[in-house]
Amino acid sequence: MGGYFSSKSSRTSGETITYNKTFTVFLMGAPKSGKSTIFRQLQLLSGVKIDDETRRQRREDIRQYVLDAMTSILTAMPKLSPPVMLGSLQSEIIARFVLDRTEFDGENLPKLFSLPNFIKTLWLDEGVQEAYRRGNEYDSADNAPYFFVRIDRICRSDYLPSDEDLLRCPTLKVSPEHLDINPTIFNVQESEVQDTTVRIVDHVTPPNRLPHFDIRRVSIVFVVDCSSYNITSKTNPSKSQLQENFDYFEHLTTSRRGVSVHTILNKGDRLQEKILSGHKMEDHFPDFERFRCAGTDVVRARDFIINKLEISGSSSLTCALDAEDIRSFFTDHIHAILTQTVPFLDPK
Repeated sequence: MGGYFSSKSSRTSGETITYNKTFTVFLMGAPKSGKSTIFRQLQLLSGVKIDDETRRQRREDIRQYVLDAMTSILTAMPKLSPPVMLGSLQSEIIARFVLDRTEFDGENLPKLFSLPNFIKTLWLDEGVQEAYRRGNEYDSADNAPYFFVRIDRICRSDYLPSDEDLLRCPTLKVSPEHLDINPTIFNVQESEVQDTTVRIVDHVTPPNRLPHFDIRRVSIVFVVDCSSYNITSKTNPSKSQLQENFDYFEHLTTSRRGVSVHTILNKGDRLQEKILSGHKMEDHFPDFERFRCAGTDVVRARDFIINKLEISGSSSLTCALDAEDIRSFFTDHIHAILTQTVPFLDPK
């Protein structure tokens, strides 16, 4: 990407062509916000095909994720306050077996023929269910239930991960870290954008590490995990992860003035689940109790987050796993960015 981040005076004519035809969107957000899932969703929406060989290479990662997710729950249970116990002697015996399997070795899969039944039995255990519901008290895996109930398919020798499997496994590394797409997939007319390519970059470094760029050619999409309001920060136990999102966003907008920043309120489905199941936002953000707006508790929570971010306009709750949610967001926002910006750029 060095060419189109160069200063104008140092670019060659070839670099100038690349620069003038590329509009870059940085996907940014706190860890576990879901930005890499959004990036993978955009790959699928733009027609990127994942071949069978790549899928086969990913299946051991998915199996390991399933084992790690169950291990995380079992390890956390006695450490919770109050602690959670397994519901039966059978579950205790199985749990000891699973906790001994620190690595899912694909070559020894026949020896682990009972693992699918073990995972299913543990997932049905009332203690495991209770510990998962209290996942905000430790580093639980949001997508674990999806894989637990599909463990038979995942452990088959001919298992080939589906697109949704790949989307839901957060440990899969995004490669490559940028994606060039034609803006016409966002309903932008070719005549409006002068053959401009949109480059989506899954940005993993802090906001102060962004390269120098022409702010007319760059936009930032900041991904917020709305459901993390009751999850304690790993780096600062006095804060929630959502507060870290707010701090990250404030630093970003302060240090990068003049850059167009749009916000995705991600994991709206998890936010709704938590609010409706009785996890109160005011227990973690006392000022929420004084926040007034029309609508349900979920709508209040959404508008409270929007107010905290100090963003204007309306924003919908989004789920990165929902292709239409992501398509809708980029149709609305990238269309606006390109049609308002590109016509005024100097083509020279």
